[in-house]
Amino acid sequence: MLIVNKGTSIGWSSEELEANDNVLGLFIVSVLDCILNPIQSDVNSLRPEYQGLVKEARTAMVHDIHGLAILSDMIQFTFEKHKDLKHKDFLYVMELIEKYFTNLRSIYDFMSKVLRLAVEEGRIGQIPFDSLNDLITYAESSPRAVRYLPDDLINLLVEIKSEFHLVRGIRDFIIHNGKQISLLSDKNGYKLGPFDDTGALAEYESGEERKHEDLTPYLAERTNRMLVFGETIGMIIDREFRRRRGDYPLLLCALEGVCIPTFVRFLGINASKAE
Repeated sequence: MLIVNKGTSIGWSSEELEANDNVLGLFIVSVLDCILNPIQSDVNSLRPEYQGLVKEARTAMVHDIHGLAILSDMIQFTFEKHKDLKHKDFLYVMELIEKYFTNLRSIYDFMSKVLRLAVEEGRIGQIPFDSLNDLITYAESSPRAVRYLPDDLINLLVEIKSEFHLVRGIRDFIIHNGKQISLLSDKNGYKLGPFDDTGALAEYESGEERKHEDLTPYLAERTNRMLVFGETIGMIIDREFRRRRGDYPLLLCALEGVCIPTFVRFLGINASKAE
């Protein structure tokens, strides 16, 4: 029996992916892997420096998504064993939450980097693809954006702004500002907080009553919004790359690994099949 710790498989059909709860099919990964395939002809290739940047971003993005699967599994496992850990579980889970938001923040930037594939090659150096925050600002305020970026990409960047800023704000709250988060638990799991009226984490003060969120659904919502953003990016890259640089064979890919099945359940992707 072959056991895959973590990896990417290729050659799926859409029906197979829909029916399989043990893999995570991602269109953006399929598009990137097929475009970056070394057997592609030169006409489909970017200049080596751009090709290298996109390939590095793809590898890092996939690694961090696998990281989210591992972290969510570790949080669930820690809760299941919390009675044996004698309150150490709170310390463990707070470290896992910090890493989780670090990964989410990084994935957004990697998705920005691969968008180099969606524009004319001669424009790549004039657009700030290395940071999603800078790319959003460019899409909103630069007069060149309407000429250099597809209209639906501009709209997508504007739409993701508030969600991205929320993730970035929580990551900065914990890591850059060194603030203390509050973690509670009940019979169902952990609760993260406190949150202010804007939905962002707020500095904790003893005795203060503020809203806490159920940790697992909160992390799942942040993750699903990021993945929907990525899948839309994948469709834009696929369309624009074909239009500008020619056709390429598209084979569907999926993330596989020992933590992926629980990650799929954590995200609720296949919940409708159980209803």
